[in-house]
Amino acid sequence: MSTDSNVNVLIGLTLTLTRAEHTSLNNEDRIVLQTSCGRSFLFYHSQDCCESVGVQEILGGEIDLLVGANILDVSEEIETGGDSWTKTSFLFVTDKGPLEIKWLGESNGYYSESVSFVETT
Repeated sequence: MSTDSNVNVLIGLTLTLTRAEHTSLNNEDRIVLQTSCGRSFLFYHSQDCCESVGVQEILGGEIDLLVGANILDVSEEIETGGDSWTKTSFLFVTDKGPLEIKWLGESNGYYSESVSFVETT
């Protein structure tokens, strides 16, 4: 089961596990975060017919640098373009320094290009 969340719920938490995965079956990228208090979170996009959404780049190091980090701030920035693309950036500010995860979504204009963030149970 999962519930939609705002990325700000991560502020004040300490991450114990981070994982970036790509499933070839559905051609989906996923970012999994687990915290010291037992909460788990997932960044993902459910691929449909005619769009592509995935992690474009990670700035500031590898995703596993977040392990053991205390999340001081998290922000989400969304930029859209006329040729039907969406760039979604998540900036994590931690006691270990900043890390930014950039996603790129492209479609024919009909399908969603958004990145979902949910708490999993």
